[in-house]
This record gives sequence, C-alpha cells and structure tokens, in this order.
Amino acid sequence: LLGIIKGITEYYTPEEVNIYILDSASLMLVGIQNLCYVSSVITSRDDEKLKTFFNTISEEIEARKDKLSDMGYGSFQSYRKAGKKDMPEIVIMVDNVVAFKEMYPECVDIMTVILRDGLSVGICVITTSAQASALGYRASSFFSKRIALSSNDNNIYSQLFDRNKLYPDNIPGRFITAIDKTVYEVQGYVPFDYSEDSTMLEVLTKFVSDVNSKHKSSGVQKMRSMPEVVNEEYINEIEYVHDDNKLLIGI
Repeated sequence: LLGIIKGITEYYTPEEVNIYILDSASLMLVGIQNLCYVSSVITSRDDEKLKTFFNTISEEIEARKDKLSDMGYGSFQSYRKAGKKDMPEIVIMVDNVVAFKEMYPECVDIMTVILRDGLSVGICVITTSAQASALGYRASSFFSKRIALSSNDNNIYSQLFDRNKLYPDNIPGRFITAIDKTVYEVQGYVPFDYSEDSTMLEVLTKFVSDVNSKHKSSGVQKMRSMPEVVNEEYINEIEYVHDDNKLLIGI
C-alpha cells in the first residue's frame, strides 16, 4: 500500500486524489496520517472514527450520484473524460481485510455496498489479505484488478485468476497480475530506502514533510471526528460561531 500511496503522490495532486486508510494490520500507515493526500487513517481502536467514515462515504456516494445525474454524466469516468476535475477520485485502502472483518463483522455489508456503488462515482477500494477468499465471492467480484504475491498454496492463484498456470517465483517482491485477461509475472520494489540507522517511521515522516512542502497551498479536507479532549483548537476547527448570549458547555 505504501508503494501505491507513493505512486499517487508522484502522478496526482491532492485535488485529484483523496485517500482514506483503514489500518487493521501493523499500524505503520498511521505514520502518513498528516500527508496532504490523506483524509483519515483509522485503526482498530477508532470505533467512532470508523462510524464517521462509513457515514461520510455513504453520503458522498449519494451526493455524487445526484451531481453526476444533474450534469448529464452516466459515470465518473465520462465526467473525467469531459475534462471535469472538481470532484477528486477517492481511494479507500483496507490493510488486512481479514482482521477488519473479524473486528467489525457488522461493517461487511456496507463495505460491499461501497464496492458495488463506489466505482461509478469515483470511489475505489484497495485491500490487502493473506487469504484469497477473505471477502467472499460476492464482494470479490467487484475487484477488477488483483495482485498475488508468492504463496505456498498454488490453489490461491487459480482462485484469483481463471485457468491460470503461471506462478510467481519465490523472490521478494515478485507477483502476478492480469492485464487484458493475460496473466503476467511482475517484480515489485521497496517504495522507501531506509537503513538500520533510520526507522520506517522516520522515513515516512520525512516523506510526508517532503510531499506536503510541494503542495503548501493545497490539501484534502481532513475527516472530522471527536477528539479525546475537546479544546479550543477543535472548536476553531469545526468553525463554531461564538455567541455572547450562548454558552458552549458540551458537544
């Protein structure tokens, strides 16, 4: 996922792509939560943020359906082909979808709705999983692109790619994917170069700083959620209008 994120920052602007991340794995992706492309990073401890996320995306899907219909476009793709760019592509990343399903089984149905309805309005989902059937047949059918890394179980490849006889070599970064129904073996790369003297968090912090410095005048709107401590900074962030005749005592 870090490689995809880095690629997005190299080819698109924050106005063109917004990213939401559901980190159910190592929590390493929290290190890029301040990236100007990222609206929110939600971990397994953020129950309230997760509810806010699903409400936000569900409302966005309906709003985009209405907007595209009013403008006479049948899909987000035709909207972009017409040169329109005021609606950004939204990329939702779910790291370790198996853990996500185990922790939030009640969210599987709404995620399936997002998979079904999102793509036509410019909202795509990218997931990682150690199991080929983690999402189930119905949800998996909504994924047009699949990548399979090296595995001890060759049956996984036939589950992901029909009538496939090509397996990736047992080499770090080697994987297979299908392009125009033809399966290819591909070599991936490490997106960041870090040595024993620097931790991944330090490398990500520098990456975020470098990217943000290139887009000082732009950035996505961060997803709002209730902080553990409601302070004056949060009150200003939600643009609360002070009134001398009213006293704010809670939210």
